[in-house]
Amino acid sequence: MKIIQPKTGIELYEKTSHEFKNVGTYGGLSFSVDEHGEPISLCGKENFNAPVGMEHYIRAILGPEWAPTGYEDEVPSEFKVVNLGIVTTTCQRRIYREGLCGCGRKVFLERFTNACPCGLDYDTSGNVLAPREFWGEETGEHWSECF
Repeated sequence: MKIIQPKTGIELYEKTSHEFKNVGTYGGLSFSVDEHGEPISLCGKENFNAPVGMEHYIRAILGPEWAPTGYEDEVPSEFKVVNLGIVTTTCQRRIYREGLCGCGRKVFLERFTNACPCGLDYDTSGNVLAPREFWGEETGEHWSECF
């Protein structure tokens, strides 16, 4: 195995979103925004990708030009939304060592045993392990108890 990502640890990153809360009930909606506070949609204004059940949020928050097709009608009067504004959150993600298996597939070396779809298993350092039928031979364990 060739190690292609030797770095491990925690990476911090910032996520900026516009957040809204539904008054009177649990729940709300947030969506990613750019540096100007404009919604980020991968498919453009015409087809803003609102999660199922969130069409009224989009209509109440962004206006009719952002409403998904078929949701241009009025928002129900009982539907009240509080604008929490632009919120920047510091998030973290774990970075795992990555290796390239002999078959060409990428394997994340994140656990004690890391399997490649081709059938080879690797330890966290990228060393190939013995075939599973030999696992637990000394202790009487089945290979599934070692995985």
